[in-house]
Amino acid sequence: MITKIMDIIEIIILIDLTIELALSKESIAMKTIAFMSILIFLILEKISRKLR
Repeated sequence: MITKIMDIIEIIILIDLTIELALSKESIAMKTIAFMSILIFLILEKISRKLR
């Protein structure tokens, strides 16, 4: 139950970050680095779930 709640919170935060990045006036390089960081985080999260 707690895991599902944490998953929902995590998804909401990632969606919020993505929207903020899409609407920001940062350079394309900074946006790319931020999106890559989010993707790395998601990949590591999936790997850690498989190891549980």
